[in-house]
Formats: sequence, C-alpha cells, structure tokens
Amino acid sequence: MSDPAAPYNRFALHDRLGMGYTLLRLGGTRVDTVNLERALRAMGAHLDVLEIEDGAPRDIYGFDLLLVRPDLHVVWRGNQIPEDAEAIASIAIGQEKTI
Repeated sequence: MSDPAAPYNRFALHDRLGMGYTLLRLGGTRVDTVNLERALRAMGAHLDVLEIEDGAPRDIYGFDLLLVRPDLHVVWRGNQIPEDAEAIASIAIGQEKTI
C-alpha cells in the first residue's frame, strides 16, 4: 500500500545541512568531489557531504554542486570541481588564495 502523504513528505533543505560546511551534491550528480572534500578537511573544516537525488533543488540552484558555510551562505557552486580545489577551500574558510 502506498503512503497517501508521500507527495507531502518533502524536507527543508536547510534542516539537512550539517553544523559545519556542507557540500551539496544535487540531482544525482556523479561528479568526483574527493579533491575538494580532502582539501577542506586538510584545512581543518568540518565537512558533511549531502546527496540530494531529487532534481528539483538542482533546477532551482542551477548547479550540480554547492558548498554551504556554517552560516548557510553558499560560498561556491559549480558543475565540476576545479583543478585547484585547495583554492576553493582556502576562500571558503577565509584563508583567501588567489584563483
């Protein structure tokens, strides 16, 4: 038997964000984000990675990947991780490095 409330079982995206930085992987993206994850953690940032399979958030934000700071500010967005993931991590945590 299907759940009659199923169409209404949506979640607030902000309620699923971690307490530190959160890397949102939207719309079922299969992009390799290991370099950015590694760079952020190496700089001491607490990072959660949140997979959102639903395509609706991806359609709203217009990108496959979003990096959200603890204050809920989107500090970076893209469809691929740049080669210099350390530069993105540095800017995100306030140790600005010129890209």
